[in-house]
Amino acid sequence: MTDSCTTDVRFMAVDKLGQQYRRSCLQDPEAEAVMAASLLCYGQQTPLVVCLHEETYEVLDGFKPLAAARVLGLKTLTTRSLEADERLANAVALGLNRFGRRAQDWEEAWIVHALVREDGLTQEEVAERLSRH
Repeated sequence: MTDSCTTDVRFMAVDKLGQQYRRSCLQDPEAEAVMAASLLCYGQQTPLVVCLHEETYEVLDGFKPLAAARVLGLKTLTTRSLEADERLANAVALGLNRFGRRAQDWEEAWIVHALVREDGLTQEEVAERLSRH
């Protein structure tokens, strides 16, 4: 990607951020509680990654801080916008939310199923995006 793909960093209203791509990140209430405590103590350290999809900014990465911000009643969060079509957005969301740990087999199977059935990718396209053969 070029630098023009990762554009502006700015504050966005928490209640205006969509979660269409959340399926790439399993909910973890304990981790969200830890994130809420961190937001209270230290503030937001990393911007959420978002992309514009049908006039709504959809979160690609940062679901735990978003959930924590909603629980805490925060009005805005810092975001970084990424220009991406639907397929790229799904791949980016999957890749960013796997950072730091390997997905368990059942998690990866669930995501592969969603990419094939819901997004219409071929098995070969999914394999390429997941660095598999």
